[in-house]
Amino acid sequence: MCGILGIFGELDENHTHYESMLRSLRHRGPDDRGVVQANSSFLGHNRLSIVDVEKGHQPFQSKEDRVSLVCNGEIYNFKDLRNELGKDYPFQTNSDNEVIIPVFLREKNQAAKFLDGMFSFVLSDADSYYVARDPIGIKPLYYSTDDECIYFASEVKALIDVAYRIHEFPHGHFFHPTTGFQPYYQLPEVHTFITDEKEAIKRIQRTLRRSVRKRLMSDVPVGVFLSGGLDSSLIAALMKEHVEELHSFSV
Repeated sequence: MCGILGIFGELDENHTHYESMLRSLRHRGPDDRGVVQANSSFLGHNRLSIVDVEKGHQPFQSKEDRVSLVCNGEIYNFKDLRNELGKDYPFQTNSDNEVIIPVFLREKNQAAKFLDGMFSFVLSDADSYYVARDPIGIKPLYYSTDDECIYFASEVKALIDVAYRIHEFPHGHFFHPTTGFQPYYQLPEVHTFITDEKEAIKRIQRTLRRSVRKRLMSDVPVGVFLSGGLDSSLIAALMKEHVEELHSFSV
């Protein structure tokens, strides 16, 4: 997990308070810290390194520094997106998160639709911004406002000193100042129902394998929490098909 902070509006010239807000999230990302400041925006990131440990420093910035990004999460289809966008965008790292910038430059407010993953991110674009959270809300994100600014953060504790009311950012939505909150994801309607038990088992097995496999991208050792139940044991068994050394933890 990582800790992200985004602030937009009439910022104080002294950013000491914003730095304090970011420090309150340090436990979420002890490996690295980064900040990008502008006249009307402040982006901060505390990083837990998973992919591209050496070069995946955040905030990411586009080559001309027009777009800046802080993200907490993983983009599972980043390799496909990089292959698709690499001819038109000069990637600076191998991080999965960096791919969000060229997707946004191409798709604008529809960018979140093209991301397969668990994520919450804040992106600044010149004098505007774009914020999104994954379809089922795996990664946390909260927001609040006062008379001068709007604030986004990974945890409530970063916001309690600046706003009276704090809200959870809705999952499956993006936010843009011209549109407000807009949904980008809805569960598809069920069109078929499988009555054959063997076929149902086969499809569930295939779906589980695909789901586990795509979540194993990492440049650091992979672990699994074991509760002792069927669910975690099954996931561990499927992980072992792809990971030579699997670290397990149980409480």
